[in-house]
Amino acid sequence: MSRTATVKTFAWPDAMRLIDRHEIGRLVVRLSTLDAAGRALLAPDVVRYAECRAEELLVGARPHDAAVPAAVLAVGCLDDPREVVRLLLLDAFHLAFQVDDREPVVRAAAARGKGWLCTVGTMLAAADDTGAAWRLSAALIEAGGAPWPTGDRFVTGWMLHHLMDAVPELPLDRLRDDPRLDLFLPRMFEVAGVGDLLRLSLRQPSTCRDTPLSFVHALTLLAAEGRLERRELLDLCVARLRRGGRRLRAYHELLDALAPRPHEVAARAEAFGRLLADGVTGVAVVAQRALRASDGAGLIDPEFLLRIGPDVLRRPEQAVVVAQLDWIAERAAREPALLGRWREVLGAATRHRCGAVRERTRAVAEGLHVARPPRTPPRDVLPFPPAQEPPPPVSSVDELVEELTALATGPVTAFRLERVLEGLPRLHAQARVALIRAVCALRQRHFRPGDRPPVTAVDALAVVLTALVEGPRTVAVPRDAPAPQRIVLGRVLEMAQRLRPIVAAPTHAGGLLDPGALLDRLVHADRHNWGPGSYDVTQALLRLPHDTTNALARRAAALPTSAGARLAARLEAGAAPRPTFDRIVVPRRAWHPNAWGDGVRDRLPPARILVGVRADGDPDDLYTVPVPEAVWLREPHPDEALWPAVLPGQREVIAAHLLPSVAATADSWLRGPGTLLPLLAGCTGPAGPALPLALAYGLAARGGPDRTAATEALLLLAAAGTLDADRVGADLGELVATGLVRGNRAVEALDGIVAAGAPGVAWSVLRAALPPMFAAERASRSLGAFLCVATAAARNTTVAGTIAGLDDVTRRPGRTRLAVEARRLRETLGGN
Repeated sequence: MSRTATVKTFAWPDAMRLIDRHEIGRLVVRLSTLDAAGRALLAPDVVRYAECRAEELLVGARPHDAAVPAAVLAVGCLDDPREVVRLLLLDAFHLAFQVDDREPVVRAAAARGKGWLCTVGTMLAAADDTGAAWRLSAALIEAGGAPWPTGDRFVTGWMLHHLMDAVPELPLDRLRDDPRLDLFLPRMFEVAGVGDLLRLSLRQPSTCRDTPLSFVHALTLLAAEGRLERRELLDLCVARLRRGGRRLRAYHELLDALAPRPHEVAARAEAFGRLLADGVTGVAVVAQRALRASDGAGLIDPEFLLRIGPDVLRRPEQAVVVAQLDWIAERAAREPALLGRWREVLGAATRHRCGAVRERTRAVAEGLHVARPPRTPPRDVLPFPPAQEPPPPVSSVDELVEELTALATGPVTAFRLERVLEGLPRLHAQARVALIRAVCALRQRHFRPGDRPPVTAVDALAVVLTALVEGPRTVAVPRDAPAPQRIVLGRVLEMAQRLRPIVAAPTHAGGLLDPGALLDRLVHADRHNWGPGSYDVTQALLRLPHDTTNALARRAAALPTSAGARLAARLEAGAAPRPTFDRIVVPRRAWHPNAWGDGVRDRLPPARILVGVRADGDPDDLYTVPVPEAVWLREPHPDEALWPAVLPGQREVIAAHLLPSVAATADSWLRGPGTLLPLLAGCTGPAGPALPLALAYGLAARGGPDRTAATEALLLLAAAGTLDADRVGADLGELVATGLVRGNRAVEALDGIVAAGAPGVAWSVLRAALPPMFAAERASRSLGAFLCVATAAARNTTVAGTIAGLDDVTRRPGRTRLAVEARRLRETLGGN
């Protein structure tokens, strides 16, 4: 047929008329009569038509059936299979996905031979990144008889076909008769994301009223009837679980549904052992249950259990470890010749983080008559006291710039601020030009002064750096700031008015200042004719030890300066003012229908225990801590980390200042302030109620870092011999008994102290915490856990006697955890 005859016989207008009349069958027939020249004439119009239809389908301007003629024209006219695939995968919403009636497309491609069918189908399956073209590519491949692709998207599309496509057959029959099942079965355990599809229900006819089947259940049934090889399915499942990763729940359910028989588990003992030791919790439980059943049939070698035992006992899950201990107890009873080796295995659980696991380990060891270590309780492992020397001063302008940058961008620490305040005047005198140049660059990045009064030390430093460049300036200290913060701001802002050396730099790491060192500094200031700032002198006097001698008072009084007179008066007094502490229960803010934030109010605790402080002869209210009338939303002050160094000899006063923030970490949603407790532990001063109460709140804090810091502070105080454990325990018991904090968090913290090697510290706190819990009208849900930790602590300390209220709890009937743990504690105390 000539080129002219082809155009006259079937041209593009003819194709459009057939499409408009919905005569797709005739269109397929006419296309099949074209030769290469006729197809080449239609190709440009076919490309434009397909691109236009794809865009219209994407925006919803055409019905779905408009995709069929575009696909028919593409496979029937174009000679380049890559161009066909490109058109079928146009845009994000493919033409191929819209083709509901695939039979005309397959016939149009089949008219050009099976080779064309296989080529287009295979290339379409390979290029389809989303799986949307699976139905069309599968129809082309099946008609052409090509090998089925096993790519990730094609396998996923096949599974979606069974999950979503409406067919008359029952889902199990359809899957059983699918010839691709055996080919795709291994890929179902390899393709990423398939795990989610395995748990979905297969599509069933609308007339079917049977319970929907998921892929997991269908595979299990097909293996039971012999359609699938059970051994292969079990191997694939175990191998997939051993590889780990995410979305394993379907494979875990499949393994559970297959219910491996004892001989099957024994043949795969090593694989199941690794699932038990390293698998996620659900998989480990299934593997453990299967291995124990196989062991019950006598198919597990004891060497295998001895080999995997330590890894399993180190798992964090209490249920898995306790079940493993029970299994070891059963097997060890049958293997008395291996008692020494079973003891070595049990050693892996002796330092488990869960107290119940440690106690169960001890009970298993005793039941097997394994010799216990000598009953000489070891001494608590306590941390070394912190360094006594403060960090050295800055030595260069570059080091000063590093400290300033760290203050502006990182956490603010007292010694970092002290190094800056000491280095600024010294380096200004030694390298003024270099310092000014560095300050100018630094101001642009981090220290731009604002229009509002300074609130933080960094705000005040911005004023000082501006004064270094532009000249002295006077900025008032906000009077509404907390007393410690007024001292911090006042010392810094004094430098903006006059840059001079400081005299309040601490001589000890805890923030204390030696009286002799302060006197030498004041003598040096008088000799060189510069007077220290008023706030700096106030800070220096606050940093003196609480109890001082008046041996230096005469030398101080001889100084012709006001600073010398203030030091002499402080030394002659012999001690700082002794404040009075009031322990107050503050209720939650009363509800009001028009008040802002009542949703926030509902998240606040019903009450909070705080400590108010007042002192006689305190005109500047430095030793005064007011208590709010009601609990309300309160953000911590950004500079609270600086406050312990303001009054290092009065840690109870600073603890009262920080108590609202620390309490909010336990009874509210605040995180972070609990990390200041180790700073308080490094301070000194007379005992009071604020620090023990802060430690009790810190042990029950919501965040792990806050609880860890409270534990560290507790151990630091114990190492220094200044821990009031009875008061900490009484406060903790009251908070838990009244429901103001969650006891399970404190249990975790105290259990960590026992595991860290300080059971004596934990016991001293628990001994005082348990009686208030026993006396509560309604026992806390965590009381059983408290008793478990107390038993673990008591076993490793030299304790005797009993605890008030414990006998009443032990007499309670039943086998509840509370009663069981109470009896165990009573036996432990009676045995010491």
